Amino acid sequence: MSIVWSFSSLKTFEQCPKKYYHTKIAKDVVESDTTATLYGKTAHTVAEEYIRDDKPIPPAFDYMKDTLDVLKNIEGEKLCEVKLGLTKDLEACEFSAPNVWWHGIADLVVINQKKGLAYSADYKTSKSARYADVKQLDLVACGLFAKFPEIKRVKSALIFTVSKEFVQAEHHREMMPKYLEKPAKD
Repeated sequence: MSIVWSFSSLKTFEQCPKKYYHTKIAKDVVESDTTATLYGKTAHTVAEEYIRDDKPIPPAFDYMKDTLDVLKNIEGEKLCEVKLGLTKDLEACEFSAPNVWWHGIADLVVINQKKGLAYSADYKTSKSARYADVKQLDLVACGLFAKFPEIKRVKSALIFTVSKEFVQAEHHREMMPKYLEKPAKD
């Protein structure tokens, strides 16, 4: 059996290996949505539909409009919910391909081919960026470099929509192997 990993599954394993086993391997436990996860899913849908379809933002999510307008005004092709996959050889593959080793989803990617630049945004609905982990940005950048060979640089951000905080990183294609290294413990 091959195990496909993602940033969120790695975080689940780090928090509780038993939970990871039951939800991801044995699949004998299905986690129910909470109020927080339902809110997050709705916020993601609102952002996607506003940027992709120009659908009006519901009043309950009006606080996101200024941030989404900034993203909407970035020059380039807007792609929402981009599914990324990497093989063990760091080659691009489909999200659910038989040989996928890592996979992830980028909430928003803006491709500016003229500049060889991509912007990647991940929406977070938690109330603070205090415990933000930029490793997620590193992994998504690697997936983008593999999927879009013309991209030489990725500007990434975790966007905390409630607190209006931004955790940013810049990634360069030649550093891809470094982004996949295990982070050092403090």
